[in-house]
Amino acid sequence: MSGTMPLCLLGLDPIAPQTIGLQNSALLTAPGCLVQSNSKGLLGLQSLLFAVLKSGMTCSAGGIVLTLGSNYVPRPPPTVRSCRIP
Repeated sequence: MSGTMPLCLLGLDPIAPQTIGLQNSALLTAPGCLVQSNSKGLLGLQSLLFAVLKSGMTCSAGGIVLTLGSNYVPRPPPTVRSCRIP
């Protein structure tokens, strides 16, 4: 997590299969903000079917999913569990 960036979107449930999901050309913009999924599931953070998530930083306690034409800007770290929670 970032100590200097405000938290603007937080998916809370650590046991949910997914806490943040975008699809069908959705666009979520949170410039200068942290977007975090606390889900420890492999599908915890999803950007599907041309959806785009733009933020200052994006991370997931579990996995990230990305499909055809979808994007994260900037892209979360390539390894899962980039934002650890207890």
